[in-house]
Amino acid sequence: MIGKKALITGGSFGIGEALAKKFAQNGIDTVLVARNGEKLELVKKEIESSTKSRSYVYRADLITADLQKLYHDITSEHSIDILVNNAGFGTIGPFYKLDTKGEVNMVELNVRVPVELTSYFLKDWIKNGVKGTIINIASLAAFLPIPYFSTYAATKSFLLSFSEAIRREVEDFGIKVITICPGGIKTEFQKRAGVPDNIYTMQNYMDVNTAVDLMWKAINKGKSPYIPGTNNKIYGFLASLVPKGFIAKLGKIFMKRYFATG
Repeated sequence: MIGKKALITGGSFGIGEALAKKFAQNGIDTVLVARNGEKLELVKKEIESSTKSRSYVYRADLITADLQKLYHDITSEHSIDILVNNAGFGTIGPFYKLDTKGEVNMVELNVRVPVELTSYFLKDWIKNGVKGTIINIASLAAFLPIPYFSTYAATKSFLLSFSEAIRREVEDFGIKVITICPGGIKTEFQKRAGVPDNIYTMQNYMDVNTAVDLMWKAINKGKSPYIPGTNNKIYGFLASLVPKGFIAKLGKIFMKRYFATG
């Protein structure tokens, strides 16, 4: 067991929902935050009807919410010792054609929100001697500059670098920071990003529950950064060896071929 109660952002679907259920199966209570209050209530009901764990929900748009107030509202009622920064989204297409506000909002949700929440928790945990765990959900894209997925890949690259750096800063306090870098997983995230349905038959997309089973094992072992799936690990390793300019060139070919962008 890695803790007693976990706060999970983006807990209404996809990886966040699957992680919440996995935590609950292992005796960890969850506090779920997302925009879709109706879906949050469904997840809460599923968790509490199938496990002995409790689940609590907070409806909030993390891009526009007062995060400091949200943090205090949650921590005044719950003793959180696991933070999962999972909320995020991506958009596919030529950057110059994408909605500017949407791209800025992506940076807000994928970068500012986890940085701000991590800051609040670390300050309090260190002050109070809490040996907590922070789990940041990055992406295999963090290792790659990806044309037509440029903002998303850049935000995940930031999150990976940020997480691995603070991991070393706080390890002497008994606090763990774990970065998970999943590859393609068929979830609502892909639909929102604009991934066409036929891509799932052409590429090796992992089932979300399979991915979360692997993540759970890695989290308990403290592995970081962790890439679920053998093929994804190979891609990540190769990306560390190949010049970024060449990766971007290959990425352009791949994205234009499979996503019909540009």
